[in-house]
Amino acid sequence: MEVQEAPGLSKRLIFLMACAVAASAANLYYNQPLLPVIARDLELDKATIGWIPGMNQVGYALAILLISPLGDVIARRRLIDLLSVFLVLGSLLAVVSGNVVVLGLASLVIGLSANITQQLLPFAATLVSAEQKAKVIGTLMTGLTLGILLSRTLSGFVGEHFGWRAVYGMSAILALLFGLALHRALPWREPALRMGYGALLASMWTLFRSHGLLRKSAFTGMFWFAAFNALWATLALHVTQEPLGYNTQQAGMFGVVAVAGVAGTMVNW
Repeated sequence: MEVQEAPGLSKRLIFLMACAVAASAANLYYNQPLLPVIARDLELDKATIGWIPGMNQVGYALAILLISPLGDVIARRRLIDLLSVFLVLGSLLAVVSGNVVVLGLASLVIGLSANITQQLLPFAATLVSAEQKAKVIGTLMTGLTLGILLSRTLSGFVGEHFGWRAVYGMSAILALLFGLALHRALPWREPALRMGYGALLASMWTLFRSHGLLRKSAFTGMFWFAAFNALWATLALHVTQEPLGYNTQQAGMFGVVAVAGVAGTMVNW
């Protein structure tokens, strides 16, 4: 998809932000092909290992509710800097984790820190003209979708050849590199609102209560996302067992199959 350069947002910066969105979202899904390997290494049963991707999604949900609104009252570049630091720390904690409690805590921090995605998308919308907004957001959303799907393929390959801890090490390195690149490249914009945190959260409830279409969209998204994760979070646990007996890399390759759907949506761009 070709995006014309927009005021305040160069093609190079659009590309960087799309890649950063992909890399940030990927952190929520790296562990899914690795679950059978992690379970064997930490001697966990299936019910217990489910807490690992679960804590990722709990952190992600809490971040949408409690951190995403902060972009309206705190300069987004500063917020992205802080989230990048915590993403690096959470990934490093996962590298050294020796039990499910520590790994679950690391997964929670990673889920919270992946809110970088929810800061970059609205930030991009404020930096472009109305005419360019749809194309730019479409580009970033393509990065988001590719990050969600191909994260499994990448982590499956790395996990199969270098171990599951290497995947989190890779995640920490990527978070550091993208954090530094975004710090240097993103413009500084003062926050749009001056409002206390409590009033900010209360305003979300007011919007939710006042707009029926918003409520419908929220519940639709919630159920869709729950179904999506019910499939993908358990897929590796099933296909690595008999009669299929796939390894970690093969389980991660299902992400490539799913990319075909993304390619189909891009045909008419």
